[in-house]
Amino acid sequence: MIAYHFRLQATRIHRMVCSMGLHPLINYFIILALFGGASFSLFSHNAKILVAYVFIALQVLSLQSKPAYHDFLKQNYSSSDLSKIRLLENLLIALPFVLMLAISANYYASLGVLLASVIMALNTHRFAWQIVLPTPFYRHPFEFTAGFRLSFFLVIGAYYLAYISIRYANPGIGIFVIYALGVLAALYHSYPEDQYYVWIFHRTATSFIFYKLQTALAYAALLSLPIGAALGLANPDKLGLIVAALGLGLAVCTVGVLAKYAAFPREMSLREGLPLGFSIMFPPLLLVLIPYFYLSAQRRLKEILA
Repeated sequence: MIAYHFRLQATRIHRMVCSMGLHPLINYFIILALFGGASFSLFSHNAKILVAYVFIALQVLSLQSKPAYHDFLKQNYSSSDLSKIRLLENLLIALPFVLMLAISANYYASLGVLLASVIMALNTHRFAWQIVLPTPFYRHPFEFTAGFRLSFFLVIGAYYLAYISIRYANPGIGIFVIYALGVLAALYHSYPEDQYYVWIFHRTATSFIFYKLQTALAYAALLSLPIGAALGLANPDKLGLIVAALGLGLAVCTVGVLAKYAAFPREMSLREGLPLGFSIMFPPLLLVLIPYFYLSAQRRLKEILA
């Protein structure tokens, strides 16, 4: 059963890679090259970005800990097989990050990610919250309300890093946090809603896209502006960089929204996710992706909202 599960997952991944349009071997090479290049670029650019790299690794691992996925495995596999599957999946996901960290001589961080993957796989306890976490967002649209509750501790951690940035006069960390919150806002749009909830809008495709962008950018700004304001007051000489980080974060959020509806009603595949991920590492690519995904989203939505 375990072997069948991993064969099935390998088939799903291979189909996603094939959907990129080029020969599968070329697609795999591009993915590996982008991941390796982005990793080494981050390490060589700023040692402090190591924290962000570990953060990304843990965020990717957390995607395998979703309650719905855990419940699915629990229904279809025995407790013993479930534990083995979760452990092997987490180790396979963590392996690229662990290897890159080890190659770049960040041995403690590499070991930390490895141990975290094991702990997250073995932790099967489900915590039942007795209260609903409040959010600064309205219920509609759902992306930010649901995303904020799922990433609550990540947001708290981001604000703590901003506090450290101001306390120890290291504005670089705070500027990175502002940009990272924009990336987090983009990730809130990773999963589509039911097609019905788009169809009921009495709007044109263009009007719907701008409505979603207006809301997403307002909420993304709400996440990062307090940090930007505090950082600007503490470091007035860095105001230009702070504004640039805010702008880049909002641009990434824009691409996240457009990529979601460029793939709609299906989930984003590598065709959308890979360019989005690479644009996070190489922001000039945003200038190409924003109009490209906008036109793609408009074509998709016209079929539903016509």
